[in-house]
Amino acid sequence: MSEHRCMLNKMNKIEIYVANEDTDINPSVQEAIEYVLKQNDPVGTVAGYYDEKLTIWSVSNYFLQLLGWDDLDEFMKASDGSMLSVVCNEQKHIFSPERLHDLQGSHILYLTDSKGLSIPVRIVKADARDNKGRPIWVLSVRSAHFARNQEAREAAFHRAFTDMNLCEYYVDLQENTFESMKVKGSLQEISNKSRTWDELIQMFLNNYVCPESKEAVAQIYNREYITKELRKITGELSQECKAVFDGELRIIRNVVMEGDTDENGEIRHAMIFLRDVTDSKNAEKERRAMLKQNIAMDQLIQGVTRIVERFAVCNLDSGIYEYYEMNNESYYNPTGDYRELLQRMSGEYVILTEKINIQMDDLLSPEYLRKVIMSEDDLYTFEYCTLDKSSYKVMSVIPVEWKGSILSKVMLIAQDIGQKHELEKLANTDALTGLYNERYLSERLKRNGKLHKKFAMFYLDLDRFKPVNDTYGHDMGDRLLKAVSRRLCKCIRKTDYAFRIGGDEFSLIIEEGNINDEFCEMMVRRIKRVIDRPFNIEGRLLSVDTSCGYAIYPEHSQKIDEIRIMADHRMYEDKTQNRKKG
Repeated sequence: MSEHRCMLNKMNKIEIYVANEDTDINPSVQEAIEYVLKQNDPVGTVAGYYDEKLTIWSVSNYFLQLLGWDDLDEFMKASDGSMLSVVCNEQKHIFSPERLHDLQGSHILYLTDSKGLSIPVRIVKADARDNKGRPIWVLSVRSAHFARNQEAREAAFHRAFTDMNLCEYYVDLQENTFESMKVKGSLQEISNKSRTWDELIQMFLNNYVCPESKEAVAQIYNREYITKELRKITGELSQECKAVFDGELRIIRNVVMEGDTDENGEIRHAMIFLRDVTDSKNAEKERRAMLKQNIAMDQLIQGVTRIVERFAVCNLDSGIYEYYEMNNESYYNPTGDYRELLQRMSGEYVILTEKINIQMDDLLSPEYLRKVIMSEDDLYTFEYCTLDKSSYKVMSVIPVEWKGSILSKVMLIAQDIGQKHELEKLANTDALTGLYNERYLSERLKRNGKLHKKFAMFYLDLDRFKPVNDTYGHDMGDRLLKAVSRRLCKCIRKTDYAFRIGGDEFSLIIEEGNINDEFCEMMVRRIKRVIDRPFNIEGRLLSVDTSCGYAIYPEHSQKIDEIRIMADHRMYEDKTQNRKKG
């Protein structure tokens, strides 16, 4: 190694090759390297300057191995010391110094190896400064193997949980790191600032959690506590707290579930969710208030029937229930013995969110309900399904009457949460717009590739959308995105697919008909004509422009990944032309 020197850094046994004799791995650079390594199950690191060619300042031995280089000098000569030379040609236009500077979170990037082949990798970026105070970018890079694990984790989250979640995290309990699977609102800021799980929770406690809830929240998110408690149970840890978001008091349910284990069978990762349950809590308080005001039971029942499909009022002392079915012929007897009702339900349903060996008649027995419902503010819920798993439901148990401090009457409310295919639909849908999401776009592309099915893919990006957010706020921006989505659906048939990829980026897949360049160019003109018309939202006229590109499979390429890159590349070419026009 004639013109470069090697520094052996003890971080994860990675050798860092420094290309400039006048610089060193100072604390700022070391902190950035440690951060990107912890966030990215690393294959390697590379760092450099924000100049026109993104000059490389240092690389690690793992990074060289990933690209198939045995010698640093050969790599530096072949790349001319420029990161732009390492990025595939199709992505050079989106990997500019300006876009790299604004990059946040993790992204998939295609790099060119020593043989000229394209390699998909996942990157995470951090910023630092060299000894002269000049800004430096630092990237960690990992292979597609880890990217597939990431997709599997995301799929696991969205199969099980809904849009009620404010945050979804995948936490490494041993390494004190976390991955943000979903973060809403102002919580994004503390997620971006935090480099460890402990640091994130401390910021959450300091900035959002009410004083009376801080001790309990600190405990449930303590890594040692999570590891110890999850060993004891097969279900979940759950705890509610009070927190303030944007000046409004909210009730947050904190849920912790086991993720996966290490080679020794010890719990390594935990899935963690912050769920806003304020509205459901308020609804239950309103129902209790009706009872406290001595409003007749039949009036309460009439109110409940407008919300749910079936429920029962159960007297725990006498053992008698009254059952109400709204939409169908009554499945159970209108009244009868409460324990006989529970035994029948135990033979028809399986509990999902409790220990495996517990039955319906155990969870709903008077003895158990009096243990878990200790006050008028308590609400007990669990999920269950039919034996064949064709129907999924949630059971809510609400205290209705007390004799002194002893619970004497409860209301059982059963609500359908959809068939299994409905849950899958939820996992594939963008919560804001109702379009399909990025996850389903990837699945659709893979499916078409396996079937060798011809299709056209369109990439769309909204120009001048950011000023709407900056001027009128994110709520107005969200309304505009919904309006754009509705117009976009009018541009396609029911057999076509519309996706919101994220932010102000959208995609379309058209699979049937006479698909050729002439048709696609006509579609681009139609999309622009429809989307570019002004929107009237709450009396304000808002306008955006549309940049759009397309690619046809297999006419333009027989590789699905290249189709996506080509459509994206043409969209950015269109954006450049739009800017030149003015």
